Amino acid sequence: MATKEPRRSSTLDWKISFRLSTVLLGCVFASITFATLAVLLLLTAPDQQLMSDANTTALQIGLMIGGLGTLLIFLVGPSTAYFLGHLLRRTGNQGLHILAFGAAGALLGAMVGWRIFGTSSVSILAALLGISAMVARAVVSPYAQR
Repeated sequence: MATKEPRRSSTLDWKISFRLSTVLLGCVFASITFATLAVLLLLTAPDQQLMSDANTTALQIGLMIGGLGTLLIFLVGPSTAYFLGHLLRRTGNQGLHILAFGAAGALLGAMVGWRIFGTSSVSILAALLGISAMVARAVVSPYAQR
């Protein structure tokens, strides 16, 4: 009778993998980057009509938008990171992973911007979330398990 070879774990097939704690750390970095970019965008906006109508500051509105972005990042980020990681599991190129995370973040930002805020905010949210995802993936790159 032939003996069966032990089945290898699927995690051994992955060129790059992360622990759950590292994925959550990436979500923290993406949230901080998103909130910072939102505040900077509002501080440099030429039209201050939004702030004068609501009697609020750019910091208050930026932190509110950043908080909503943080909620989105923590709700969707870990599953999206796992899905992208699964698609890229045989690719060891960190730069390609960073670009893929940026593209996925931009796509999610565009979908959320279009669905919730309308067409006027699609490009802004796509850029903010795409840059945030790229920064977060680049920051956690040294913690990759090979």
